[in-house]
Amino acid sequence: MLDIREEKDLLIIKPLWQALNRHHMVHSRHFDHLYRKNTFEARIEKFDAVDDYRLEIICQDKKPLGYILASMKDGVGEIDSFYIYDDLRGLGLGEYLMKRMILWLQSNGAESVVVDVAAGNEEVIGFYHKMGFYTSKHTMRLGE
Repeated sequence: MLDIREEKDLLIIKPLWQALNRHHMVHSRHFDHLYRKNTFEARIEKFDAVDDYRLEIICQDKKPLGYILASMKDGVGEIDSFYIYDDLRGLGLGEYLMKRMILWLQSNGAESVVVDVAAGNEEVIGFYHKMGFYTSKHTMRLGE
């Protein structure tokens, strides 16, 4: 049986976050070296400086199988990280988690909600459109 719960301990998602980071590294066209250097510990340092954050995880027999992590800062809600193992995709769990998280952000004062999509991960854009997100800008980075 699948269980969805809120969790405060970010360390619980480390293996899932690392799987997402590997996904980005494999699919990145120009910046795989940045994902190689990226560490979970460095990534979660951001959450020391946010106004609030929420982590929801999908578990089966207490084993995390997916998560969504969002934060609030200065009235802007951000979907910081979102990952579900492949075998659970297409079951509506991602949509359910995303709707819950958007509601949490809005009910906590988010004037806007943003999500960054890594280049090479464009396959998720259709999902984000379905959730009501649209491209507002393209950020370019000089490649190495």
